[in-house]
Amino acid sequence: MSFMLSNSTFSLKEYGLVSEDDRFAMGMACGWLKNLLRSGVNLDSSMLRLLGWIHNGAEEAICRVACERCAVRPALRKNGEELAEAEDRDARLFVFDRIMALAHGELRLAVRKAALEMLSRVDFHPDPDMHLVRAITNFQKVFDLSELETRLCLFLYVLATWSECEQYFEDTLKCNGRTNHTVLAILLDTSLFKLRRVMNGKLDRLAILERNISGRVVFNSLYSRFFEDCEPERVAESLFETLAGNPVPLDEYILDAGDRECILELLRNAGDVPTHILLHGVPGAGKTSFAHSLAHALGVPAYNVPISRGKDDMPRATGIEACLNMTNGGRNALVIADEADVLLNTLRGYLLSGERQDKGWLNELLERPGVRIVWITNSIEDVEDSVLRRFSYNMKFTPLTAAQREVLFDRILRKHKVKSLVPSREIRGLVREYPVSAGVVDLSVRQARAMCGRDAGRFVRTLRRLLAAAQSLAEDRAPGGKRFEMEEGYSLDGLNFDTDIKALMRDLERYDAYLKSGRNDLILNRNVLLYGPPGTGKTAFAKYVASRLGRRLLVRRASDLLSKWVGGTEENLARAFAEAEREGHVLLVDEADSFISSRDQAMHRWEISHVNEFLTQMETFRGILICSTNRADELDAASRRRFTHKIRVDYLTRHGNLVFFDKILGPYFRGKLNGAARSRLAGLADAAPGDFKVVRDKIVLEPRGTYSGERLLQMLEEEVAAKRRRRPCIGF
Repeated sequence: MSFMLSNSTFSLKEYGLVSEDDRFAMGMACGWLKNLLRSGVNLDSSMLRLLGWIHNGAEEAICRVACERCAVRPALRKNGEELAEAEDRDARLFVFDRIMALAHGELRLAVRKAALEMLSRVDFHPDPDMHLVRAITNFQKVFDLSELETRLCLFLYVLATWSECEQYFEDTLKCNGRTNHTVLAILLDTSLFKLRRVMNGKLDRLAILERNISGRVVFNSLYSRFFEDCEPERVAESLFETLAGNPVPLDEYILDAGDRECILELLRNAGDVPTHILLHGVPGAGKTSFAHSLAHALGVPAYNVPISRGKDDMPRATGIEACLNMTNGGRNALVIADEADVLLNTLRGYLLSGERQDKGWLNELLERPGVRIVWITNSIEDVEDSVLRRFSYNMKFTPLTAAQREVLFDRILRKHKVKSLVPSREIRGLVREYPVSAGVVDLSVRQARAMCGRDAGRFVRTLRRLLAAAQSLAEDRAPGGKRFEMEEGYSLDGLNFDTDIKALMRDLERYDAYLKSGRNDLILNRNVLLYGPPGTGKTAFAKYVASRLGRRLLVRRASDLLSKWVGGTEENLARAFAEAEREGHVLLVDEADSFISSRDQAMHRWEISHVNEFLTQMETFRGILICSTNRADELDAASRRRFTHKIRVDYLTRHGNLVFFDKILGPYFRGKLNGAARSRLAGLADAAPGDFKVVRDKIVLEPRGTYSGERLLQMLEEEVAAKRRRRPCIGF
């Protein structure tokens, strides 16, 4: 690039005075100044400074023209002499501004023509291999920008990078301010209408342009990396990531085959029709893995546009646009927008992330011809209908049922060639105890195989430990902890029920068989109410029922279900019932008083709402529900009607006292109780299984035989007496 002035050539490149990028900025500034001068904008000291930055001789040449014109105008002759005699640059520029303010049109025109002639002689031909030329070309391609959009971005980038340009175009002209866009349109050689349309279009939607604290339109510094990176092409690639590895074959997903085929055909035959697939549902259900498998089935690479993680990351929309433009609208790849909750949840997206949401951009993208994207989100609760209806297909992912997990477990074992090491009975136990995702099972099986080889016993033990560790992490509890399991040696002998428990179990077993048969001809449920004094064995009996039926017990206490948020309790109730029905668990609502007590005694409207929701869930629940309460007399009449079985679990009978003493406390003393002591034990009133366990817990760490049977009986009597004293009194 060369600058020619007064028939002499001055090559900045030859003299090595400035960098390649500086020369490029100077050349661009020449073009912008020419547009201004041609439109009639007069010179001032700020423009003269910019001319001097472009070429050191420009200031002197323009000032000589001004002096010559002042010499023939008596009113300005003295100012011209002062300009010619100015000793330093600041003084010269100060006098120049005074002359231009006093000058008539002819002098201003002469100076303007001289400057324009000078700029017109600048020979600016940017080399295609120049860094900034490559960067601008790549930037335009990545975001599919028009020529005017690209020129505007380049202008604002130069202003943000070179202070010489900023001082004139921004500080003096204020051409990027709120009200001076006319000058900016002149600079860019366009109309004001076109400029405003561009400023309010894609550049605004992608936040490439933003307004600073002064309200001026500026270039978003996050995008500067496109111009500053030594390899601008790789900046775009950093906005999205390739999903590598061999995904699971589509037919191995336990999903409806019709859904799989429909989605695949939609993506395969998209053409010019916008094709957007929405995968939504609980975390860990395999949505991202399924999307990767779709790309593999289509024979194209899968690109994921990651969520913005920090203030230095570009907006998510930027990555999506870049990925689409680099892949021909997604035709040459499958674009995946994982964790798209913030983008799609236009109702509360800003509150969730602080990131600006643009519903207009989203709707335009969803309707853009030829674009195909797979969107992944956990919840669609806050997605507006106007967004949802633009998806070609949606599929909800729910946690797999126990039966589905068993099939999946079997497939994974076969895939890793270790099926022969794990008996079918063991698989059913692992599935019931560790309801983890397919990814966790696959990883655990691979690790166990690497650690244990073909040693079946060691393999199963290691696999169990790995699954337990993963499950404990998911539940945020210590590894190896087992919750809500039936105590070893539990039996019904000695418990005091007011009904035929054997008949109850036969009914529950028949209902269990009905559920497992998959029949849907009858709307049936089994709601069981266990009521009675505390400690009589209600929770233990619920564990027994679940174990007897080969199901897992899902326990929810009032503290798990009640929420401080409006509607939160109802949501928790619905989630608990849905999980139990989906997974085939027995649902135990322990201390259910808050949900089945009489609505007539409610003091707040939300208490009535809780009962209403619980009753609704009870009525539609397809499974076994067990509720326990100590206050059956306060039950809501509608609640009572909805229980198929209502069972009182009372204090132990004479026989029950003897059974529980022998079963729980017998192992801790030598010998036997004498006849008088056993009579005293049998006659002990108001004793409950919980009382025996309290005594056992007091002595369990002592050496066996420390206490005699007589002493243990005395401790039991003291515990029962203390319980009686703790009973609340009626009145004041």
